[in-house]
Amino acid sequence: MIGLVVLGLCLVGMLAMPVAAAPGAAHQVKTNLTNLAVPQAVKDDLWDVHMKYRLQQFDLNVQKATDVTGVLDKYQYDTTALKATLAEIMAKRPALGAAVSVKDKDALKVVNTELINLWKEYGKTVRMVLKADIPL
Repeated sequence: MIGLVVLGLCLVGMLAMPVAAAPGAAHQVKTNLTNLAVPQAVKDDLWDVHMKYRLQQFDLNVQKATDVTGVLDKYQYDTTALKATLAEIMAKRPALGAAVSVKDKDALKVVNTELINLWKEYGKTVRMVLKADIPL
């Protein structure tokens, strides 16, 4: 029983990662180049770096959630709601990529807000699944 509680806490901790890694998280470096005399080429290259790593982080978060869902499937937990939320998250990738590639900050804010809410929903659902009867 203690082992299952520890497993549950580990899984919930892993799911906090996507929300914490979302834009606006306290640990991220904020750089506003709008009022600085920075050449446009530098701004463009910095945006390219942002785009590359923002999409890589998205993909990594999705892979972690997929793996967590797989573990719960393995132990016969009902992951129907998790898979549905994960599908919604994955469906946001094209919008995220498009917003970043055209440097549309307003669209990026919208997509990021949607993703933050979906990741929170995914985390809450994992906790609900783990609180359900142990399927073994």
